[in-house]
Amino acid sequence: MRSLEIEAKTVTEAIEQALEKLKVSREEIDIQVLSEAKMGLFGREGGKRAKIRVTLKKKET
Repeated sequence: MRSLEIEAKTVTEAIEQALEKLKVSREEIDIQVLSEAKMGLFGREGGKRAKIRVTLKKKET
């Protein structure tokens, strides 16, 4: 099974990047959120990026 970990500013952005990279639709993957994005002090840089793991679903034959 093929899986991929992606980091981005938001979970949504990470999902979009994964879909583009794998060239699949949202229905063809399982998504596990490993960590949510967190802003730095007073909303500045230095916060934590969102991280997800995307796994391709098995195709039924």
